[in-house]
Amino acid sequence: FLDISGPPAVTDDSVIAVATHCPLLEHLALSAPDDDVGDEEGTSARLSDEGLLAVAAHCPLLTHLDVSGHDSGAITDRSVSALARGCPRLRYLDVSRTRGITAVGITAVVQHCPQLEHLDAMCSDGATAATVRGVAAHCRLLKHLDVMPRNSRKAPTEADLVLLVRQCPTLRKLHMPEVADACAAQLHRERPGLALGFPFYEEASSNTHGDSDDA
Repeated sequence: FLDISGPPAVTDDSVIAVATHCPLLEHLALSAPDDDVGDEEGTSARLSDEGLLAVAAHCPLLTHLDVSGHDSGAITDRSVSALARGCPRLRYLDVSRTRGITAVGITAVVQHCPQLEHLDAMCSDGATAATVRGVAAHCRLLKHLDVMPRNSRKAPTEADLVLLVRQCPTLRKLHMPEVADACAAQLHRERPGLALGFPFYEEASSNTHGDSDDA
């Protein structure tokens, strides 16, 4: 297990050095500090696709990866798709609060990493209905999923969530947009004991059920 999360902010150089010298690495934590804001001046010195491409190329045994909190947009679907192909044993992936990763990258992960058990995409660009449908189609071993989107417009529908619960027999914890009581009741009927969580939207609207554009 190696944790080189910030502070100070993790850099491409440090990750490339680790990846090239630790081919047997299984657990890697690279989360950004809570106060690490990816500005134009500092982004080039911090973690980007280049560092994660090195991990994908040199660490095929990786099972656990945390790249949460990288809000600069420098980590994209390019490196996440490479990780999906290069690290097929992934069981735990945290991309929460990381801009630049969309449903395209996360779909690649769920397609190529059949042992995935934990996926946290909270407040990332990948927390979408398309991601939920991809997970439902491929992740039979999933236990934990957080798909709270940055804003309510990209939220999965209630039908997507019901499909997810039906298709993922080991799912035990689901963090998602707030849904109607009837939908929550149906999810519990489909999966007794399922723990549901309703975190707030990043857009910080006072309307906890999302805005009028959700219809």
